[in-house]
Amino acid sequence: MAEDYTLPLGLDRPGPSRRRLRLLPVASALLVLVVGFLAGWAILFRDPHGGEPRVIVDLPVLPAALPAAAMTPAPPPPEAPEDNNGEIIIRDP
Repeated sequence: MAEDYTLPLGLDRPGPSRRRLRLLPVASALLVLVVGFLAGWAILFRDPHGGEPRVIVDLPVLPAALPAAAMTPAPPPPEAPEDNNGEIIIRDP
């Protein structure tokens, strides 16, 4: 235990990892490939809508218009109340 106090600090640390040095070039090469692919895609391929969102929907075909005789008639307007005293009566339907 006495040696723990007399040894210089930092001598027991492991050296730099070789895996870390090999990982950096691989990661940077992948990053360059991805950025290069995206730049090439943007330059070479035409997008007429410029990235605007769009949706294509298939709408069902509407049936032919019904003849006028087959349509239900509109209900008759309500009868006007009798105006005996000159009063104005407003009814909300």
